[in-house]
Amino acid sequence: EDFLDKEISKFIEENKDKLKEKKISFNYLKLTPQNLIGVNEYNKTFFEEIDEIENQISKGVTIDKLLNKYQLKPIFIEKFKLNNNINNKNSDQKIYEKIFEHTEKNKTVLLDENDYYLIYEIQNIEKTLPNINDPLFREKVKEIIYQKSKFQFNNNLVKKINENNFNQKSFEELSRNNSSKIKSIEIKSI
Repeated sequence: EDFLDKEISKFIEENKDKLKEKKISFNYLKLTPQNLIGVNEYNKTFFEEIDEIENQISKGVTIDKLLNKYQLKPIFIEKFKLNNNINNKNSDQKIYEKIFEHTEKNKTVLLDENDYYLIYEIQNIEKTLPNINDPLFREKVKEIIYQKSKFQFNNNLVKKINENNFNQKSFEELSRNNSSKIKSIEIKSI
């Protein structure tokens, strides 16, 4: 909470490439016996069509051409960004996350998801720096700065101890600077 806007802005400027967030745009569709062959049960015909789709994918055919054969339209999701803070994720959100994790542009993929087959193709991948005024982004940056400063503080402390430059006076100063009361404890065994 104590980080100043100036510190946050400076950190963002120095680390903008590392802080860029990936957004993907993609087409996808759940393939079921109902939408692929017009019946409600998984049968030989359905699996033959799935095999044919896999063969076409291996030849480099795009999702649009594949689904056009079955008169199916894929669902287009634009600029999806992974957000791990979402609670009670619906099934589509889980699908989007799975696609996001396996990002490879312009490659059609078919996955067996037990209840259906998922076909998708990434159309675009972009990495952008979020808006500095976005509260989630600011909190993320503050947390990174905090962790970094905590690491540096601990690292300097260990360095002083290892070099025998940390004495009782240093200990008392550390306590005073951090408004921490010194307590004593005796350890009687290993």
